[in-house]
Amino acid sequence: NLPWRFAVTDTVTIGAFATPGGYIIVTRGLLGLMQDEHQLAGVLAHEISHVLRKHHLREILREAQTSLLGDVATTALSLLGGNSTETQIAKVIGEEALGAGMALYGKGLSREDELEADALGIVIAARGGYDPGGLGGVLFTLDAMSPHSPDYELMHSTHPSTRDRISEIERAMEGGLEQYSRSLDEHD
Repeated sequence: NLPWRFAVTDTVTIGAFATPGGYIIVTRGLLGLMQDEHQLAGVLAHEISHVLRKHHLREILREAQTSLLGDVATTALSLLGGNSTETQIAKVIGEEALGAGMALYGKGLSREDELEADALGIVIAARGGYDPGGLGGVLFTLDAMSPHSPDYELMHSTHPSTRDRISEIERAMEGGLEQYSRSLDEHD
């Protein structure tokens, strides 16, 4: 029941990401590599899967329990010791939280979360009437690229290898996707 929002960001960097509130963003660089709407559907479904399984939210909460709390507490204490207003303190704390969130996206999710999003994304794409092999097609294109390309480097560094992802998708499709199709928004 999220108000899903989809956007393309005008950058040549190759990537796509989702936020816990249902925002899905694809870069112009990744969109330019796609050959058809089935591939776009596969990428969007992968990102939707992250939201449904709450991958980013769980990681944000985990990070918040460690580094973010320490950073915010240190900053707030230093501001309280001076002549800072509540508005200034709230602004700095908000900036600390935003910085922690951006660091999470730069670091990426776990290998398991990415592979689960691939497998569930295939189911979502197929349920939407798209070829479940669309995501695999995008991954084949990415696999042919140099991981050292500046436009691909961030995505390459935050995801399992494309070959591993392709193998896992093939394995899931051979074994049937029933395990992922039970309840798409169910999470652990």
